[in-house]
Amino acid sequence: MENKKIATSQNPAAKEEQVSKSILWKRRGIDDVYFQRETVVNFLSILGGVAVGALLTQFFPMIEQVRDSRWQLLLFFAASIFIQINGWIQTSWGALVLKWPISIPLLIPQFMGSFTTCIMCLLVTVPSGWMASVGTFLMFGVLHELLLMKTGAWDIYPQKRVKTYKTNLLFFLSMMILTFLASAHLYFYPSKINETIWGAIALLGSIAALVLQHQVMKQEKMELGIP
Repeated sequence: MENKKIATSQNPAAKEEQVSKSILWKRRGIDDVYFQRETVVNFLSILGGVAVGALLTQFFPMIEQVRDSRWQLLLFFAASIFIQINGWIQTSWGALVLKWPISIPLLIPQFMGSFTTCIMCLLVTVPSGWMASVGTFLMFGVLHELLLMKTGAWDIYPQKRVKTYKTNLLFFLSMMILTFLASAHLYFYPSKINETIWGAIALLGSIAALVLQHQVMKQEKMELGIP
């Protein structure tokens, strides 16, 4: 053992390699943060893929329901697709472009929101359960935004933009309350007409949320100089 230490000390290449390894484990930089952001997006994207798979498992049962004149379920199916698209865009844009802070309190609502969309897709043939899961998804989304605001992520924006964000937050909070009320209504008063009305509202709401996200991204590109 002693001879090995002497050989290492006398061999400059071996000594340099040992120092290099020591520096490697101590080195930390912005690349580590970028890698972690990409990992978070990949992980949540996988959950999104699981949700799409769950939605596909309900495709043939839904077709059977449509043959039994429950065509209104197609409204919930389409809304599920738009919600999935919007959720993935928000996660990717926020984590990679807006550089959301990486912390456990912020990641838990993101994970739970993605997990809830998996349940939502499994309940596409049960409108009351579908509405409840969407309301839970919106609840975690609102919680995530409130935590972002608390961390100071909104401080880089002008007051006019912050005011718009707060208005959007109230919109999603209202949608959350509405979906929970819709879930209770459909559970206690299930009917084709009620499912059609709430299905149409859900589809229009999911499209409106996607359009709103597009407008916000366009504005943020201009204000932050993003190409």
